[in-house]
Amino acid sequence: MAGHLLQLKTQSIKGSVRHDAPERATAIIAIAVTCLLAVLALLVIGAMWERDADMRGAVAVVAGTMVAIGSFLVSASAAEPAIDPRALIMSGRKPVVAAWESLLSSFIGVAPLCLAIVLAGYVALWRDEPASLGLGLAGAVVTWMLMVTLARLGSLTGRLTSDRGIASDVLSATMLVAVLAASPVLFVLVTAPWESGAGTVIRLVAAGLAWSPFGAALAAPATLVTAGTVPAIVQLGIGVATLAIAVAVWLWLGTRLAQGALGRRPASAKLDLGLIGALGRTPAGAVAARTVTYWLRDPRYRVVLTVVVLVPLLALVPLALAGVPETVLVLLPVPLLGFFFGWALHNDLAFDSTALWLHITAPMDGRSDRLGRALPTLWAGSVFVALGSAVTGLITGEWFVAISVLGVSLCLLLSATGISSITSVIFPYAVARPGDSPFSQPVSSWGAAAWTHPVTGLLAFVAAAPAITAGIFGLVTETWWLHLVALGAGVVVGACVLAWGIVAGGRRYETASSDLMTFATSA
Repeated sequence: MAGHLLQLKTQSIKGSVRHDAPERATAIIAIAVTCLLAVLALLVIGAMWERDADMRGAVAVVAGTMVAIGSFLVSASAAEPAIDPRALIMSGRKPVVAAWESLLSSFIGVAPLCLAIVLAGYVALWRDEPASLGLGLAGAVVTWMLMVTLARLGSLTGRLTSDRGIASDVLSATMLVAVLAASPVLFVLVTAPWESGAGTVIRLVAAGLAWSPFGAALAAPATLVTAGTVPAIVQLGIGVATLAIAVAVWLWLGTRLAQGALGRRPASAKLDLGLIGALGRTPAGAVAARTVTYWLRDPRYRVVLTVVVLVPLLALVPLALAGVPETVLVLLPVPLLGFFFGWALHNDLAFDSTALWLHITAPMDGRSDRLGRALPTLWAGSVFVALGSAVTGLITGEWFVAISVLGVSLCLLLSATGISSITSVIFPYAVARPGDSPFSQPVSSWGAAAWTHPVTGLLAFVAAAPAITAGIFGLVTETWWLHLVALGAGVVVGACVLAWGIVAGGRRYETASSDLMTFATSA
């Protein structure tokens, strides 16, 4: 089997660079870029040859994490390799065997070879201590197998999304996540202690990535030197567990893909409703699914989300110029991100006015409409608030303070969402129609909404006052349990305001349905 796979893969590589191959230029450029990156990586390893173990491990963790994520994303946009489970099953193999052989064939190629050479150089960095050398070898093997498997999963993901015609939605979702993640990442870059040197920044970033699924195995040798055997073994275990999960996911997907090649049921016979089919079992779920679809496809929503990311960062500029200490600035972006995430719903009916009449004529109860429009914001906002709070803890090194940041941020997110669920029904204002430029907003039609929405948005900060107060006192007095109080108060108060907003907004939605219909047809 191994010889047969090697022969097939070799012929595939040769065929991609033949003079009559349709993608010959692309294949040659990809091979050249891969080799160039490998040479650059070896030069970095050479520069780390005499550095301390902590610095060597930090560089390896940061670079390894970037390569792992990049291998998945780049492979998702690349062409499907020739050795596919659907092709192997036609030669008489069982589906699971075809999936295994397809995965094994992925370890043969230019990119895996270059990666193996670079990882061999990484192993050589730990030449001084036999224990570190052995752990480095184990971590390198796990990382090599994980990156190749991730690349294979990325390639399969790209193929499946292309076959199902949802490639544009997946790309939009990826860009959406990238934009939302840009806020904490940019803040880390802005507040990082660059005056202490780039090495300090690299160590700071590596401290968090060293326990991530993609960087843990590479961090194990340095951890063995600096922290002891047990943490190093745990990190290697994280890498092995991540590899096992990735392989299991591939085997499951590859087996199903191979079974589908037998033609038991044509793909055209299946009606795929996407998110609406998955979430549309309830009225609120159907509204949430359609809202997510709009996020991915409507440029008006993208502009709003971009503003949500940029405003917290821009708000720091005058504060920094005024001399506010970095220890205070570092606590502000995540709560502001949570607030603007929820407050962005303050005019959601206007953005969805073309479908509003469907809800009114259905008729759909107001609470389902309000909850359905709020769910995507709550899902995405909670995830990014939690991640941003973790980044805050990583920067400050004060994890109890990060708990307060999480509590305040969740309270602002939940409260702003609840209040927006009411104000969007009472004070809607016209926005650009679908298909128009997102920047063609009719300012003359704002009316009372020009001042009511900013003022009512401040109510979210009033609701978060207990959590903010507890967090400030906990920070000043260094009392750890006050940070837990801030988290509890933030979640409880925010949930109460959200529930009140959904119920009150739903009631107002039902009583003012005729006015909303008039607004929807005239906006």
